[in-house]
Amino acid sequence: MLRYIGKASNASRLNEYPRNVEKILAGKTRRPILKKDGLPQSRGNLRYRHVHLVLAIAENNGWLIEHHAIENADKENLNEREQLLINQYDCNMNNKDTWSIEEFPTLCDSFLKSINLN
Repeated sequence: MLRYIGKASNASRLNEYPRNVEKILAGKTRRPILKKDGLPQSRGNLRYRHVHLVLAIAENNGWLIEHHAIENADKENLNEREQLLINQYDCNMNNKDTWSIEEFPTLCDSFLKSINLN
């Protein structure tokens, strides 16, 4: 079982996960290459997190994805609560490397080979 703890400062941010999966499956970067002011995005703004890779692979394979809102926390304690829950639930998808959309096919193949589907 794969586990991930994420935080959101407001409920609408939770919609970013399915939107990012749609972008990945469409072969798009996380954000446009250029910002609204015409300057290039930072490398980090173009890259996806490990959880997005797993969600996109799950979507492609018709796997069950369970999403549970665990709790509401004060914004002042959000980072601290996130870290505590990551440790408490022994999450194995947090703190992984980010990746670019060009890496998706290779990462997808590697991931599928690395897991036991039995």
